Amino acid sequence: MELKEKLVCIDIPAAGANVNIEPGELVIVLGPVGSGKTCLLMAILNEIVQVSGNRSVIGRMSYTPQEAWCFSGSVKQNIVFGREFKQKKYESVIDVCGLQKDLQLLTYGDDTLIGEKGITLS
Repeated sequence: MELKEKLVCIDIPAAGANVNIEPGELVIVLGPVGSGKTCLLMAILNEIVQVSGNRSVIGRMSYTPQEAWCFSGSVKQNIVFGREFKQKKYESVIDVCGLQKDLQLLTYGDDTLIGEKGITLS
């Protein structure tokens, strides 16, 4: 995985925006409450009805919403999410997500119980 160091600040108008994101670029969408950040991202993900213009996504992308989606259970149960436990894959997820240090800080590691929506985590 490679992330390019590139900072691009653009003021996207409400209509007629053209945005090109190169493979490997890390993009962070910032703006005040109600400025359309979520709407822009949902449009890119094709999660809302597009009324005009074109959108094209080549390859894969990732979107992390602000809403907590943890359920009441252990950290491990939240990561495995009801699927068959595979040690190697689990360790890979912990590594890719950079969770080693976080898990070391928890008294019971990945067996630590978290509340609904991650209430016991910060």
